Amino acid sequence: MLLSRENTGTIKNGYVCGENVKITNDLSSNGTNCSGLIMNNRSNGLVENVFTLIGVDNLYSGASKSKANLILVNADNATVQNVYSIKVGENTGLTTGPNVYYKASKKVYNNYYFADETFTSELETKGNKLSLWDAQFQNQLINGDGVFIVDDLVNEGYYPQLDMPDVMPAQEYIELPEVEDADLPDILSTKVLEQGTDTVKVQFSVNNPSAEQITDIKIQNLDVEILSQEYSDGKSTVIAELKNPVICVSSYNVQSITTKGAFGSSYTRPYDSGERVINVDLYKEIWNVNDWKEINDSLTENYMLMADLNFINEGNTIYLSTINGIINGNGHTISNINLTNNTHLISTLNGTFENVYINNFNQLATTGGGLIADAQAGSVIDNVHMNNVNIEKTGDFGVGALLHYANFSMVRNSSFNNVKINTEGSPSSINIGGIAGQIGATTVENCYVQGLNITDSKGVSAGIGGLVGYVSSTSSIRNCYSEGRINSDNVNVGGIIGRVETTNIENCYSKVNLSTTNSNVGGIVGIYTGTDVSTITNNLSIGNIYTTSGLDSLNRIVGSNSDTTDNNYAYKNQLINGYVREEEKGATLLSKEEILNLDLGDSYNYDGKSDGILPKLYNTEGTELLPNQTGILIEDNVEENVGLNVEGIEATKPNTTEAEITVRISNPEEIEITGIEIKDMTISSTTRNVTQNGITSITVRATPNRYYDSYK
Repeated sequence: MLLSRENTGTIKNGYVCGENVKITNDLSSNGTNCSGLIMNNRSNGLVENVFTLIGVDNLYSGASKSKANLILVNADNATVQNVYSIKVGENTGLTTGPNVYYKASKKVYNNYYFADETFTSELETKGNKLSLWDAQFQNQLINGDGVFIVDDLVNEGYYPQLDMPDVMPAQEYIELPEVEDADLPDILSTKVLEQGTDTVKVQFSVNNPSAEQITDIKIQNLDVEILSQEYSDGKSTVIAELKNPVICVSSYNVQSITTKGAFGSSYTRPYDSGERVINVDLYKEIWNVNDWKEINDSLTENYMLMADLNFINEGNTIYLSTINGIINGNGHTISNINLTNNTHLISTLNGTFENVYINNFNQLATTGGGLIADAQAGSVIDNVHMNNVNIEKTGDFGVGALLHYANFSMVRNSSFNNVKINTEGSPSSINIGGIAGQIGATTVENCYVQGLNITDSKGVSAGIGGLVGYVSSTSSIRNCYSEGRINSDNVNVGGIIGRVETTNIENCYSKVNLSTTNSNVGGIVGIYTGTDVSTITNNLSIGNIYTTSGLDSLNRIVGSNSDTTDNNYAYKNQLINGYVREEEKGATLLSKEEILNLDLGDSYNYDGKSDGILPKLYNTEGTELLPNQTGILIEDNVEENVGLNVEGIEATKPNTTEAEITVRISNPEEIEITGIEIKDMTISSTTRNVTQNGITSITVRATPNRYYDSYK
């Protein structure tokens, strides 16, 4: 790479010129993967308004290695837009790239290449070299910020340059490429003007130096009706309506363009598949339950809901297999999903699931549980809102309201209310999260869970979390919150994530009350197996934390790590094993007032702080609050001489099988207290029960039913 191995920030408004990058045997085996700009565009990385005039030559004689003109891997929530390249280096395969080799994040827009070869990879648009001579095209593609000098240079036959101060070195004038058949009509660019479900109005810019009439444009699987055309300065602007799709997908191949000259002669220019592509989302309409079921007949197409759907008596018949296109809920609601026998609404998502409300989701599962079983590389889940989720789980693998498992995917702008997950049996491996059981190389942003209730009593868990159970490889969790409770007999329990490897967790808060009989319990993360906790930043833990295994592996932020950082916070009246404690235990302690004034970032709305309400979430655009958010209050957790409060507990072991326990209770009204209960113990006798001066002392003999370091 020429610039950076990894980008998580912004690279925009620039160009690369010079000699080709070369992969040779002189490089180490790890160095034979190469790109012309950066290797990895990750997290919220943005590459925009960039063009490159160099290619990448693979001269390595060993195994085939990956390469790209601009970016090797675009992952997480990273975006590439408004870019182009002009060269294809030696030994380049035509099934990937040329600009972005691996698109784990499919946020790749306006990505053009100008070469004789035609690539079959998705999200790469082949352009006509004539377009490079079109100042309007260059301005639209790379000059959105107005920092390039375009018109004067392109009209003189040179590539754009940056508008730099005079103190900067002079930029080289680089000639635009020679163009063959420049006098022939050809499509230079397209622009979507109006979008319907199965129709779209498109503007075509056509090279037309002979001022011929455009009589026909053929596009595979679409009818084209030319509505108007205007000619000026060697180009025609054609407005056409594309309609009657044979299949509803997101890109269509232009097959030919036909013109008629002044003497009636016609000329047709054909295009190979992938040489000219119209990128537009067209949809089949879903009006009823039968339409929904017919999605299985063509899983590569796009679908849009046109009405609310009620699945009350449908059971497993609504199951969809592998979705490779888009399901757009169009703001409608799907109600009363009742699934059994390990059935999911969607088995595998390889596309997009968006803009839908799910009300009343019930599932009985022995293996993976959730609305969607697996979200695979490049899939996007956006603006999905689930209310009233009840999942009963009896076997292995992950479970979450939304997902069993996600890999190289995106979940954003989504909400989950009143989520109840209960596991039974004795699974050998299980991960539980409010949203997802397990994720890897996935971004979860601007999402929340409220009214969470997870009960996990048996089995072996990798992780249990308010949002995600187990994060198995580098991911990103940001601008999220969770509220509710988790009761578990397993290890690795966290308010946001149960178990996590190296992952960014930022601007999140948790008000999940955690109770476990095991180790590694934390207000944000149960166990962190990475090497640098600095990736966990600007988070807040409010929920109470309890474990019977002792306080060694209980902390306010990361259960397995007690290091205190300056930018993670916890409520100073948070109850730790039933008591307000002064120990920081991995967090900076804040009062209620300080929490309400804490800045968790621009993704939150703080209007409710005067009423003691925690921040609410905006969507990723920062324009609208996510729906169904109720005000979450902070409890004081400190009684002021009102009611009954435990003042102290003493315990001794008179023999190897019993404990003698004395509990002193503040009892200002001297109410009669008849007894106490201790979880996981059987009380055999009460030897003392005396109230004097507003204090009740009760002494009991008790035998443990299960053996722990502490008991409730």
